[in-house]
Amino acid sequence: MNAPALSTMWMQRRHTHVREFLEAGKRAGFTRFELGHVVRPEMIEGITRQDGEFPSIHAPCPTTVGLGGKDGIVVSALDEDKRRAAVDLHVQTMDWAVALGCKAVVMHIGHVEVDRGIEREMRRLYIAQQEDSPRYAALRRQLQEARAAHAQPYLDAVRRSLETLSREAVRRGLRLAVENRYYYHEIPTPAEARALLAEFGDVEFWYDTGHAHVMHNLGFIPYRDWLDGLTARLAGIHLHDVIGTRDHLVCGLGEVDWPWVREHLKSDTLRTCEFDWYFEAEHLWPGVEFLNRVGCL
Repeated sequence: MNAPALSTMWMQRRHTHVREFLEAGKRAGFTRFELGHVVRPEMIEGITRQDGEFPSIHAPCPTTVGLGGKDGIVVSALDEDKRRAAVDLHVQTMDWAVALGCKAVVMHIGHVEVDRGIEREMRRLYIAQQEDSPRYAALRRQLQEARAAHAQPYLDAVRRSLETLSREAVRRGLRLAVENRYYYHEIPTPAEARALLAEFGDVEFWYDTGHAHVMHNLGFIPYRDWLDGLTARLAGIHLHDVIGTRDHLVCGLGEVDWPWVREHLKSDTLRTCEFDWYFEAEHLWPGVEFLNRVGCL
């Protein structure tokens, strides 16, 4: 079995220090771990590579600003001060990655600024089982057109950021991988991912099973489109299941096409279980056993 890491997604609302998370994860059966944006500086004090095996780290980590949100600390920011601040946070994560013995740094590469209320309304209609309604189709078309019209300057900012970050990752001997996202206004689409990876030969792709399936369910991007032309550049994968728009479920509880996922994994693909905090410890390892049965480990 290709042993998966357990993400600090599960640490939320449970532990105030990474050491507590590691100890609980080991009791649940895990030997590898992925630290992410939920980790604050005080939560990681004293942690070294002797405390566990850390194949990957999810940038920014540790951090006090999360993944951007209202602060706009994202590598796609049009404000140059904010964009540089986001780049600096990712470089700091790379230094932690080296200290912890990580192989890869996973990153989100931002978003296109559009009216986010459009997708919120779409998701409300989806939950109400009205995804076949004319209203839903009109909203989807409106969001697709708005994103296409406004994307270019944000993609240009991403490119400026990746110029620095890809160079810094290579200098440290790290694999830098960009992840597919949960909302349609976020970057990248499959076409954007292919274009960016063609331009930046040292950057790789990180596939998130849950995010891809939510985009599929909402009618934006078929999940099979994501790895078309990207399998050779696949650094790693976040493994979690989906029901409708609810992701981060333990694998085996939802709708993800696991046989299709299995077909695209390589021997060196890093694997992380990104299960949500509300699952009890005894519920985690059955998800790993399921992944082993379907050949994803």
